[in-house]
Amino acid sequence: MRQAVRRRAWTALLLTGALLAGAPAVTASAQTPIDPSIPTPTLPGPTPQTLPAGADGCGSDAVGWVNSDVFTIGMPASTVNGIEYQADVHVWDVDGSQQADTLAPWSPTPTVAMTSPLAFKSGHTYDWYAQTWNGSAYSEPTETCSFKYYSGNPSAPTITNPDFPPVGAPGAPTKAAGQTTTFTISGSTSPLPSGCTTAGSPDCQVAPVDHYIYGIDQEPGIGAPSLPINGNGSATLTMSFNWGVHTLYADAVNASGDLSLSPSSYTFFVPSTLLPSTTVTLKAPATAARGTELHIPGQLTAGSYPAGAVVHVTRTDQSHPGGVALPDTQVSATGAFAITDTPTVAGPAAYTVTYPGDSGRQAGTASATVQVTPTATALSLGVNGWVYNPNAVATVTAHLGTTHTNRTVSIYAQPAGGSKVLVGTGTVDSHGNLTAAYRLTRSTVFSAVFAGDDEYAATVAWHTAWTEAAITERLYGYSGSSWQGSQLYQVYRRGAAASLYTTLSPSLPSACLELQVQRYYGGYWHAVSTSACEHPNNAGALLVRLPLTAQSGAVFRVRMMFLHTAADQLNSTSWGAWENLRVS
Repeated sequence: MRQAVRRRAWTALLLTGALLAGAPAVTASAQTPIDPSIPTPTLPGPTPQTLPAGADGCGSDAVGWVNSDVFTIGMPASTVNGIEYQADVHVWDVDGSQQADTLAPWSPTPTVAMTSPLAFKSGHTYDWYAQTWNGSAYSEPTETCSFKYYSGNPSAPTITNPDFPPVGAPGAPTKAAGQTTTFTISGSTSPLPSGCTTAGSPDCQVAPVDHYIYGIDQEPGIGAPSLPINGNGSATLTMSFNWGVHTLYADAVNASGDLSLSPSSYTFFVPSTLLPSTTVTLKAPATAARGTELHIPGQLTAGSYPAGAVVHVTRTDQSHPGGVALPDTQVSATGAFAITDTPTVAGPAAYTVTYPGDSGRQAGTASATVQVTPTATALSLGVNGWVYNPNAVATVTAHLGTTHTNRTVSIYAQPAGGSKVLVGTGTVDSHGNLTAAYRLTRSTVFSAVFAGDDEYAATVAWHTAWTEAAITERLYGYSGSSWQGSQLYQVYRRGAAASLYTTLSPSLPSACLELQVQRYYGGYWHAVSTSACEHPNNAGALLVRLPLTAQSGAVFRVRMMFLHTAADQLNSTSWGAWENLRVS
């Protein structure tokens, strides 16, 4: 007969008592009258018996769990000077719903077991104390003690083992007789008390599972070995077995001493020697495109395989770091198989294939990693102009196409010869656009950056916004000025030392400046010459002499042109204003 492992080393003596139901008694005073000369009873051992050990709820002790209504009281002496001492126990529900006193008849033994007539309710918390009664007065009471009463059978546990599959289940043992193996026992819980929907209130306490007991090839009984539980509520058992079929039985025991209604069992076969190992070979491609069907052929160790044999497949990727099970794949009679999958997540995808074993061979496993390439992302970048005046503000717009989870774009600007700076970053609007503004001081390369997500590739788009150089010009050496219509002309004497002073901003010493000269006759301007490339000084200034050998009355205009070259990317090709002059 199966019995709970509980510390009840006495026989309950049912005593008469008075039950006071419904009287509020959250705290209770001692029974009176009190005679200080009467010795106070003692409480030998855990009284009432509790789990865990020592959790008596007396003084500073932790409050323990019980499922008994028996109190064991130590009496100072059964008879003193002809006076018979009796034990009295007062117990009450802390919610104030009930209380009771129990007076034991005289007993010659030094301890007396008393049963309270109070109908303890599962999940409730109770306080109690004891006094000695000599027929006319009481002793001082013992300190008040507490306990939690619970009566409920925990659920049967789950038993698992990595080395010996249950009889009738797929797979083959991976260990043999004499080799140690570890069983995990877990999953037991105690039921809620009647009328409770959640645990925790004073009237809805639930005794936790305290330990497991087990038996090998027989159900656990009195004195069965126990296994402590760890922080996650499970216990482990490590041992070895002889050849043959064995059964591990396990029962849950909660803190109030209640057992599972029936034990769980795990029946398994231990071979004398191990079966041949199984090798799994996979031929996976190094890369595969996201969203396209992928085929991975495989082969088990050469041999004959039973009909219906399968391999189990899992895929681990960035969206499933714990792995996701794929459909089982059929194994041919010769051990060949082929995995078919359509990966949806970019990045490394690890495929793990496991053959569970059979009556003639052990289980085997292998893994292969395929780099899944993301889908190309459509990203473009544009500005609201082509060539800008110096210090103009450019409006830069990035457009992001379809993506999966990431809709963030960053826009950067890198002026020619300068450092790249962040102009703006954020989530694109419903049209896929993100706009930023930037003041141009020189030609600038804009870039839009998309970092990618689990399906679409990171990408960058570029666009160059050109700025014109700031060119200022001034003529020197003229003798006077005259107006012809709305045009101002500087007047030079023939052969005068005329010159054009030019400044360029921004400028590099390698900048190329060319002087353009035109002459007006026949009703039109005609090109006269374009000088060779000349370079400004470090301040961006250049002085060019103008030989005036034409006859009197000749009309000219001149200007300086900045020529964009590979060596100077600061600005786009730019021109100064025409400066008009006349030879007198």
